[in-house]
Amino acid sequence: MKGRNWVVLIFVVGVLIIIVKLLSGDNNSKENLSSEKEDGIVIGFSLSSIVIDRWQRDRDVFVATAKELGAEVIVQTANEDNATQIKQIEYLMKEGVDVLVINPDDKDGLTDVVRRAKEQGIKVIAYDRSISNADVDVYVSFDNEKLGRLMGEAMLEFVPTGNYVIINGSLMDNNSIMYNQGFHQAIDEAEKNKTIQVIKEVWGKDWGEEIAYSSMEEVIKSGEKVDGVIAANDRFAEAAIRVLAENRQAGDVVVIGHDAELSACQRIVEGTQKATIYKSITDMAEGAAKLAIDLANDKDLNLQSTYNDGTYEVPRVMFDVYVVTKENMIDIIVNRGFHRLEDIYQNVPKEQWPQ
Repeated sequence: MKGRNWVVLIFVVGVLIIIVKLLSGDNNSKENLSSEKEDGIVIGFSLSSIVIDRWQRDRDVFVATAKELGAEVIVQTANEDNATQIKQIEYLMKEGVDVLVINPDDKDGLTDVVRRAKEQGIKVIAYDRSISNADVDVYVSFDNEKLGRLMGEAMLEFVPTGNYVIINGSLMDNNSIMYNQGFHQAIDEAEKNKTIQVIKEVWGKDWGEEIAYSSMEEVIKSGEKVDGVIAANDRFAEAAIRVLAENRQAGDVVVIGHDAELSACQRIVEGTQKATIYKSITDMAEGAAKLAIDLANDKDLNLQSTYNDGTYEVPRVMFDVYVVTKENMIDIIVNRGFHRLEDIYQNVPKEQWPQ
């Protein structure tokens, strides 16, 4: 019996040694994996919302580009709520991201959390929208004053005389202010000369379309004639056109929006919207991903252009914008792969499609 007990004891000890070695091996694997992750670049991408198609495109292009360059991306979406976005940014900070790329819901609402991130040594890019008084490392956007100016110039071309309605975007978004500055750079002289009249101009508290619908409804019910509508984006344009359609005026009033959403491009070829603005989201998202990796690697970006965020001069990268009409839809939208011809023209008889 004693001999047997010794055999059993030796067997048990042997099994325990094997288990300990296996566990030790597993722990080493985990440490190695953890070390590899720590050595790689991790980017936190904080988006205000992805409800509009374009933001989904921004996210997808950014993530794909960063991954191709060897970085990991953690995406958070705040559903257009500033408090939620702050919590999500704090979560990304705890996750140890190297760079934060932030598309802010409220230009004034993220100053403190961005400063805290920078104090931790995290680099910060303001994506598409600026963040006030935060001294981010880079602001990446489009030329938003030019965007507004192009919309105003297009409206003057299509409606050189008459009554205009301007539906501005969210006051929490500095881009809205720059669009508006651009609108007025284009149309103020004509208004001063009384060739056109702005009979209503409103601002959104956020990017909800209700402001566009209710404002347009008020004007139509007042009985005032409307000749042109400048809408801060294509969703606002769609809401305005819905009111016009309900009052049998769709297609008779010139409506211009921006974002080149598929639905807007469809309305343009169908005749209810006159124009939109195309922004190369692919170029901006790819560019922002590359900038994030350069910042993580402490590379000198050597940027010449700057933007004043209210307190600081912030390095800026701007991408160009283009007016889109029925006449240049193929060249600007289809040939660049932004939308497909068959999707844009799906509600138009095929014999009317461009050859």
